[in-house]
Order: sequence, then C-alpha cells, then structure tokens
Amino acid sequence: MYIESILAKYNFADFKPCSIPMDPNAPLSASQSPKTPAEATFMKNIPYCEAVGSLMHLAIGTQLDIAFAVSTVVQLGANPGMAHWDAVKCIYCYLVGTKKLALTFRSRKQGLEGFSDADGASQEHRHAVSGYAFLLDGGAVSWGSKKQELVTLSMMEAEYVAATHAAKEAIWLQCFVSEVFCPLVQPTVLHCDNQSAIALAQSRVFHTWTNISTFIIILFTFLLIKVLSHLFIAPRIV
Repeated sequence: MYIESILAKYNFADFKPCSIPMDPNAPLSASQSPKTPAEATFMKNIPYCEAVGSLMHLAIGTQLDIAFAVSTVVQLGANPGMAHWDAVKCIYCYLVGTKKLALTFRSRKQGLEGFSDADGASQEHRHAVSGYAFLLDGGAVSWGSKKQELVTLSMMEAEYVAATHAAKEAIWLQCFVSEVFCPLVQPTVLHCDNQSAIALAQSRVFHTWTNISTFIIILFTFLLIKVLSHLFIAPRIV
C-alpha cells in the first residue's frame, strides 16, 4: 500500500494520528525559513522536498482531503524551515489515521455534481486559494487546490474566480463522461457558499463595472454564458 510505504520510508509509521492535515492556528510563511547557518545546515539533512513530492502523488491521485495542505507546503520548498517541516509531518500524521479510508461510488445514478470554494486570502502572499471537487454518482472523480493568479479585492471576487475555474473543469468532465460513458442528461450542479457570487452568476447585469478588475469581468461573462446555455445550474449555496 502506497501510504504505508511512504510512512515507513520517512519513519512516520509510529506517529500518533491527528484529525486534520493542517493546523489552522499555525500559519506558515517565508519568514520561518532558516535564519542562521546552523539552521540551514540542519535543514539540508531533512528530506523535505522528497517527502512533499510523495504527498503530491497522493493529493493528485486519491487523497483530495490533503490537497490544500500539500499545495501550501509545496510553495515553501525553496527554503524550508522547521515550522514548514512540522507542517509536512502533520500531514503524514493525518495519513496515519486515514490510510484505510477509500473513495467509494454509489449504485444509484446521481450525475455530475461540483463544489467550489476559496480561502479568503489568509496566506502571506494574499492570493486566495481556489478549491474544487466533483462527484460522479456520489464518488469524487476530480479535485484541485491552486493559488489564484490575481489578488482579489473581496470574498465575492475570490469565490467567483474559484467558481469559474471549477466551471472550466466541469466542462472538461462533461465532455469526458459523454465520450467514455453516455451523455449527461441533466446540467451540472455547481455548489458555492457565497451568496454574492451566486447572485452575480445568475445576473445578466453587472452593476459595478468600475469597481471590478477587467479579469473578473471576463470571468463573469464566461460563467454567465455557461449558465444561460444550460451547461450548469447556477451555483447554489451549501
């Protein structure tokens, strides 16, 4: 089993399990990188990049629950410090307790359903992080966590950018499922937890053009067209 092999490889197999892959009360930043030659020398003997690389394989392939945590520690790989290494070990502790869990599919046909979210620019770089997950017949088939390209000015913008990226993934999934299995009969439901972003996706009129960046306006047009063409049911609150 892959998880057991990497736990043994980095001597984490006997770690105490933890319930979450990242401590929300321990923010990570570049300022936690080594500050002295002794700290830098110590970190050179830590297999940080190798351990994170092993986690990336899981985050992309089967473990959507660690995607956000892994995307965070990856960004600090150029000059990691002990706080960053502790964050990596926290992910492995989480895997100790969840290694026997598996993705499942339900027997009843439920179609394609998506969820999108954004973290609200909580990290040092102040770029929100988009996240999405898609379920097919109740089982997760696609997911991702990625730093947004621009600094958004509100949670509504951040959530709308996340929903748009999720919509692009949904379009690809719709085509893939239609080619491999059979065409989807119903539009894809895309869930969102921001009422302002949902209202914007359902509106044909953009009331505050001067207060929104050109990039957001382009995203607004893209998602609105997809909703109006019935590829999607407009984002719903979750």
